[in-house]
Amino acid sequence: MFDFDIIINTNDKNEDVIDYYNKEKKRYHYDRDTLECKFGTFYGKYLSHIMYYNVNDDDKKNGAFEIFKKRNRMILEYINNNSLTYDVYIFIRFDVVFTDKIDLRAYLADQFTFIPNVLGPHNREDHYRDWDLCWIASNKKYLDYYLEGNFGSERNTVDSIDLDTLTDFSKKINFKTGYVDDAIIKCDVYPHWVRGFWILFYNMYRNGCNVQFEEGVFCQIIR
Repeated sequence: MFDFDIIINTNDKNEDVIDYYNKEKKRYHYDRDTLECKFGTFYGKYLSHIMYYNVNDDDKKNGAFEIFKKRNRMILEYINNNSLTYDVYIFIRFDVVFTDKIDLRAYLADQFTFIPNVLGPHNREDHYRDWDLCWIASNKKYLDYYLEGNFGSERNTVDSIDLDTLTDFSKKINFKTGYVDDAIIKCDVYPHWVRGFWILFYNMYRNGCNVQFEEGVFCQIIR
């Protein structure tokens, strides 16, 4: 059995609430007291802390993934400032759920695991599996690697990644998606945010992080 501390990072302005698939969907705007009451009712004794961050215009330009990382940096800072240590660290978006039960004992080994989306009909290969749904880390230093790019004084990092390195690396971390096949067909690593994502994965790997993509457990967006 595991005990949990649930740390929430959310906003209380509702300014960045967007539904690309159903813009007419009803939105619920809760004041902070109501929101915290609902969190307390739902999470009970496991709710440890609630923090708020309302995105600004620069955040919106940088995109949802960078906002997600910023929120998680704030959580990691809270953990560090309060000298909290856990067996495993789970970062999961509010709008996703696991499609099945997971055995956390499988994630206690020294690793950083991405739990992707179920396979979907998306046309964009970089969005095919949604890499920002859930991360599970057994080592807090891997969170520094991922959220801060902080690899310490002896940096073993690269600033770019070529196609051959990408395909070889994807095999080592068991990354199975159409993205790699599409990159091979186009003979190029996509020149948008995915390139930076892969460089970060690769630098984590080069610095001793056991990066894995889970292929037996998935998350699913519920909004």
